[in-house]
Formats: sequence, structure tokens, C-alpha cells
Amino acid sequence: MDLTIDCGPLSLPEGDERTLLTSHESVPRPLRAFFHDYDPHGLVSFKFRLARPPGPQGTFTLAGDLTPLGASAAYRLFPYRLSELGGMVHFGPDGIRFDEFAGRHGAARVRLSGRINATTLWTGLDLTIDGDDVALDDDLYRPLAENLRQLWRHFNPSGKAHTTVHLLRPQGSPDTGPGPWRTSVLVDLQDATACIDGFPYPIDHVRGRVRIDPARLEFNNIRGRHGTARVRAEGWATHDDPAHPEIEIQLDARHVPLDDVFRRAVPPAARAALADVKSAGRDRHRRPRLPARRGRRAAI
Repeated sequence: MDLTIDCGPLSLPEGDERTLLTSHESVPRPLRAFFHDYDPHGLVSFKFRLARPPGPQGTFTLAGDLTPLGASAAYRLFPYRLSELGGMVHFGPDGIRFDEFAGRHGAARVRLSGRINATTLWTGLDLTIDGDDVALDDDLYRPLAENLRQLWRHFNPSGKAHTTVHLLRPQGSPDTGPGPWRTSVLVDLQDATACIDGFPYPIDHVRGRVRIDPARLEFNNIRGRHGTARVRAEGWATHDDPAHPEIEIQLDARHVPLDDVFRRAVPPAARAALADVKSAGRDRHRRPRLPARRGRRAAI
């Protein structure tokens, strides 16, 4: 079999037609994998060559280009759905490559580049997802790995950011399964809010850079405020072993009102020391650097 298909614009199947296409054994596996892996909906155009050599052992190969015409899709390994898609996806025996592939998620503009080696569950991949005006909301939280979700819950962020997610995984095999993830995330906070678990003192107008690597989290020039208070933070923490983190953070806070919000945020022992301070009082507090100690959590 050697079939070339050039078609478009074409509305991707929905309902019973889609169910049949994605489940029936007579449909070539690469085509079924495409729908399973990317869950595409909407209009596309494509030019594919579908081939299979003669003989009972022959397998299908799929090669060609797909151009989304405002369609939507979500990759199964990071299901952050993009709409209004444009660009091109190249399919071939050596994998899948994305060329100027971009779309929107709400107000965010997101670009995807890189390649996926194959359509197998153990495939290796190297993808970069780069987004502007990305909302720090549940839609972004849900696709994250659990260790990144734990970090999210610790800082409770909201607002917007420029984000770069690098998904890297070496090729696996049917016997060993997929290789280990080496995901890194770069977040440039634009106008965010945060409230640290264990020190519920809300900070708004937060800017600065957060870098998350497989084992380490870095804070670079993080700035924010709470009313008249101005807060700046630098430092790092490990997160590969959540039960025993290592932390080193330097915090500089100025013009902090010693009010009820601040009293509720500090530990009980510190509240007693503040009991006689008038609510109208202010302080400038520069905390010394928290040394890198195994098992210590930041009490900022």
C-alpha cells in the first residue's frame, strides 16, 4: 500500500466517527496515536503519505505535514489546551517536529517547538513551551508534575507570568518503559500575587524570576509589596526530597506595618513578642540569610 492524501480545509471528526477512528484496529496505528496524543479538534489541512510494504509483517508508516487552521489541541503529557493554532507539524518515520507552532490559551500566547521521537508510550522527546501573559491558574496547575504542584501549593501564586517549560525525556523501550523526566521551568513573574504556606502574609505586584530545575528552585530578584511594605527575596531551595528540603533565602522587608495581618502571619511565639506593639507602628526588617540546612523549611 502506498497512498498520498492531500486535503483541506477539513473538519476533524467528532462523535461516533471520532470514536470509530480512534478505536478500530483497521485504522493505522500512527493515525490513531495522533488523535490519542493530541486530542485535536477543528479545521486542518494536511498532506500525508501512508505506506505499508507487502507481506503480513508489514507495518504502516505515516509521513507528511499537518497545518492547523485555527484548531485546538492538548498534548497528553502536558494537557494545556491551545486554541487558534497555526504553524505546521511535520510527521515522519524519525518522529514529529513542530515548526512555528503557536496558539492561545485565554489571553496567553503560547509557542511550541522541538520534536517527539515516536508515537510510542516510551518515546523520547525534547519540547519547549514558551508563553506570554500566561495566567497562573488551575489550567496551568493541573498538568504539572506532583513535585511542581507541591511547590505551587507552598507559594499559592496567581496573576500572570512569562513561562518557558522545557520537557526533556530520553528514549525508553518496551522493556524498560519511558526514560526519566528532566523538566525545567523558567517563570518571569509580571504582576503576580503570592502567599507562602506557613507564613500567610499576602504579597502583590510580585515581579522577578523563578527557575525550577529537576532538583532545585531558585529565586532571582523577587520583588513585591503589601500595602506600604516593600519586600525583596533571593535564594534557593531543593525540592527533590520534599520531606528534607535544603533552603537558603535572604529576605529584605521595609516599611512593614506591624498590624493584625502581620501578627496573624507570624508564628505564635512571635505574636507574643508583638503583643504590645501598636498597630500603627512600622518596622524595617532585614532578615539574615537562612543557611543551607538539611530538613529546614523557610520561616519567612
